[in-house]
Amino acid sequence: MLAGMDQPRTRRRWFQFRLRTLLVAVVVVSLPLSWFAVRMERARKQREAVEWVEANGGSVTYDYELKGVFSSISDYASERGMLADLLGDDYSQDVIVVSLRGAEIDRLSPRSGMPELKDLILFGTVVADDEIRRFHETHPDCRILR
Repeated sequence: MLAGMDQPRTRRRWFQFRLRTLLVAVVVVSLPLSWFAVRMERARKQREAVEWVEANGGSVTYDYELKGVFSSISDYASERGMLADLLGDDYSQDVIVVSLRGAEIDRLSPRSGMPELKDLILFGTVVADDEIRRFHETHPDCRILR
């Protein structure tokens, strides 16, 4: 026989996991991903609301745009950062002012897309009082300027 053939060759094994370790790893990875999915859904709803406002001739103001202008807003407003550049303003910023001056609308919709809304400006916009009352019920902290 050859000199190197005397010893049995050991097989190299792949790294092995127990099922419990795999389940723990899945939970650890899924928690941050679920938080990210919730934030993306919130951003999608806000983006739809912003598109609706702009399609009806209105405009929106994000919190970073008013930082330092008003003290109550600057307390929680964050600057626009790299995350906004990557994922868009709706992911990392909140709409705080909506202006629908002179817009022709019959409903204030969609209501759920801007939870941090502080001011709704409706100068020259004809909206039913019932619709304004419903909007104020869903956004109790929002000032409605008519």
